Amino acid sequence: MNQFKNTDEHLAFLAESLRFMDGAMNSDEIATFNEELAKSPCKLAAFADLQMQGAMVRNSIRQSAYELIDDASNGQESVSRSSVHAIHKNSWQLYSRAALAIAASGLLLIASYWIGRSRTVASPAPGSIAANIRTNSSIVSDAPSKIKAGVPNRDVILKSSAGAKFFGELIPSNKSPLTQKRDYVLTDGMIEVLFPDGAQAIIESPAIFRVINDACLAMDSGNCSVYAPDGAEGFRVETPTSRIVDRGTRFVVSVGENAATEVRVVEGAADVYDLDADGAGVHLVDYDAKRFLSESTEAALDIPFAPNRYQPNLPDRLVGYEASESATGGVEELQSVTVQRDGDLKTFNVQELIGVSISHFKGGTDADTNGHFACGKELPKDVLSLLSDNKINTGVINPGSSSSPLTQSPQSDTPGLAVQFKKPVINGPGPDVVFFELQCLTNPIDGDAFHVCPIPFTEKSKSHTIRSYDLTLASPETKIIQGFFLHRFQKPIQSIEELVASPSLGSPIRLAFRAVAVGIDLSDLGYESNEQVSGLFIQDAADNDKDVVDPVFIAGLPTDEQVKEVGN
Repeated sequence: MNQFKNTDEHLAFLAESLRFMDGAMNSDEIATFNEELAKSPCKLAAFADLQMQGAMVRNSIRQSAYELIDDASNGQESVSRSSVHAIHKNSWQLYSRAALAIAASGLLLIASYWIGRSRTVASPAPGSIAANIRTNSSIVSDAPSKIKAGVPNRDVILKSSAGAKFFGELIPSNKSPLTQKRDYVLTDGMIEVLFPDGAQAIIESPAIFRVINDACLAMDSGNCSVYAPDGAEGFRVETPTSRIVDRGTRFVVSVGENAATEVRVVEGAADVYDLDADGAGVHLVDYDAKRFLSESTEAALDIPFAPNRYQPNLPDRLVGYEASESATGGVEELQSVTVQRDGDLKTFNVQELIGVSISHFKGGTDADTNGHFACGKELPKDVLSLLSDNKINTGVINPGSSSSPLTQSPQSDTPGLAVQFKKPVINGPGPDVVFFELQCLTNPIDGDAFHVCPIPFTEKSKSHTIRSYDLTLASPETKIIQGFFLHRFQKPIQSIEELVASPSLGSPIRLAFRAVAVGIDLSDLGYESNEQVSGLFIQDAADNDKDVVDPVFIAGLPTDEQVKEVGN
């Protein structure tokens, strides 16, 4: 039960906690603080959570320091003691600000919650970018100078993400606001951040960044690609040494661990100023590229332009899916999938997707303890239809494994699962096939790794191994599925005939499973653009974990012409 009388009391406790963890209390204050914790289970629990976050931060910093040592010593016969000390020092300096911010972030989230309960926030004006996004107030935000007094602050939102992970927290869902003036540590993947006036920034991991206000992004470390269209002139990026102001442009900002800042202008112009000065600065135009090693722009060095550093879009991928929700809350029937292909988003209704039939199945040499069917209490008459019944809680699971991907066409005794498309899938840009599997929270967070192989092999064919899904257990777009039954066999299943004819025993699964998913690009298998593909072969990757891939839905993406055929 919450024992805080009001918001002010709660915020005062948060401030005391931060002072204690920062070592800013004297002995008398520490004694008083300990007595306060002893009298309040609520405060003790909140402080314990904060201590746990601090431990996570310290472990990350320690690991980062040793990784820097390993990187520095690669290719060298020895590393001096002074060099090792310098590497440690640089690593701690790099992460010290992030550590403090992450430790404080849990408290700030709690504080924002209490403030949100006690304040009524006005809605954005109709037609604005944030019109359909709830505005929020933050205890650390300040109104940008361009916003008139009395007008609510405009949200900066996480537009989309690709394989992204934030240190110590879940990645926010798409179109959710980012909290201003707090550090975010992007450890994996990429994100796209959208500002109210239309400026967009694609941030690549690893990176430490902050949203200063609705027209300013701070990059402490990492790489960001900025596009500022008409109407967003004056958007700026701040780094530890520089302030980059857009003049209607596309540009790249890269901040190294030593705080050196590189700026490359792809199109238009940008001005680079000393961070704490309003001098003339350095004016950059198309294809200009400079490195700023200190807080003085006068020390700028010319560098190669390197146009490939600019990221115009997040990678092509499976972006999300929609499914009908059952009476008990979990989803069951797939309704649509949204993919990015050649930079463009496209949504397909499930009826437009190209289904599959199973033509081969061989499990492991031992009977799989989780069986090979996920479905209802009773098996359907056609058990081989479970991969194409549009449900994402039914499937033909746990096919055979191989630590090495195939280098030739599979044979009748090759472990794995073969599917044939009901009509040819045409290899286009980006993902061409969607693959769903069921995953428990105790399973690998990125999904179970698997090999996907062409059928048949040709001289240009190659297998492709997928080790991280587009939508993982950490993705906010991943949905909890309706409960199901696992159907187990008493003996190993070595053929598709045994799979169909062998008796099985079903048992209910009550754990919370989610449907993770990935898009398969047929170009990764050696197929040419516009080449027709009739089938694929799937094998578990037999990695170090004991989990085997569990396909519940596989389908090809149609061309525009194939979609029209379905409509007719």
